[in-house]
Amino acid sequence: MSEQSVLLYDGSRPLFRRLARAVERRADGLALVPLGSETGAAFLDRQFGERPFAFLLVAGDRVYAGGTAISQLLERYGAGERLTALAERLYDVGGDSFGRVVHGAEPADIDGQFTLDDDAATVLWGAVGVEIDVQDAT
Repeated sequence: MSEQSVLLYDGSRPLFRRLARAVERRADGLALVPLGSETGAAFLDRQFGERPFAFLLVAGDRVYAGGTAISQLLERYGAGERLTALAERLYDVGGDSFGRVVHGAEPADIDGQFTLDDDAATVLWGAVGVEIDVQDAT
């Protein structure tokens, strides 16, 4: 993945915000948006018709959620295939418990990948100055 991407994350706690800033400084081509921000909420409303609590990566014309988002990020930054597969499996097994304990919310059951909605892409582009290349699906 060499295109500009957007990571939507839980920005409700200071620790996660600090981690996000550290990642953003080191991750070329990655903009971060907290789920609870105005931009995050507007994106979720347009993409899903609701506001699920989920770890999301938007890249190209796709939205990756949950363990799939984690594996996409790891692949993007050169993690090996075995580490990527392990991280995705760990998320599948422990993501709900981790979410409840660490985030105070259970992640939505939307693991996988989805086609990026044009209106949702416009929200991100307008807010973070990132143009997401959405291919015409018609």
